[in-house]
Amino acid sequence: MVTTGVLWSMGDALAQRVEKGPFDARRNLLTAGYGALAVGPFGHAWYIGLDRAARRLFVPGSAAFIAAKVANFKLVPVHYQLLVVNMVTILASAEGNQIFVVVRRGKEYPPKCCDCRIKYEQTIADVKKAAAAKLGVPLDKLLLFWQNKELTAADDSKTLLELNLHTGFSLSGYDLSVEPDFWPPVIETPEGRRIVTGQQDR
Repeated sequence: MVTTGVLWSMGDALAQRVEKGPFDARRNLLTAGYGALAVGPFGHAWYIGLDRAARRLFVPGSAAFIAAKVANFKLVPVHYQLLVVNMVTILASAEGNQIFVVVRRGKEYPPKCCDCRIKYEQTIADVKKAAAAKLGVPLDKLLLFWQNKELTAADDSKTLLELNLHTGFSLSGYDLSVEPDFWPPVIETPEGRRIVTGQQDR
């Protein structure tokens, strides 16, 4: 459990680095928790079950026994190996993908956070409505970013599937009811606001 938690935390940290946004500690902790409490135990159960099945069919230590276990890695795709984990996740996510939203209001700290259950066929407009309701922010004052780009009105009709938004992903934003304290810096572009992530963006 500890190992999978650490590995999933490291994987999320690398993913956030690729996304080039501010590091989201809450998302990282949730990802680590999922790895430790879901993937670890169920993955362990998968391999224990595999070992028991192999022992029933073949003599332990025999060539056939070893070949059967190796075939699991060579012939069964990883996504099928983790079918148990995926099925549990699907059943737990019947209400939709768990999208995290972190919104800052002026210089207030800590920022407000919430999670919204949104299905793949639903749109960014649905995400905004759900987040605004949960966070108590007027919908027209909610500014959200995905991959450092503002989710403008032009994005409202796009679905989660189109934007590759999945369970555990996070959107950052600001409550424009008060003067925003943008950090990292935000610049205006013809396509909307964009978060500055490095010297090359300036």
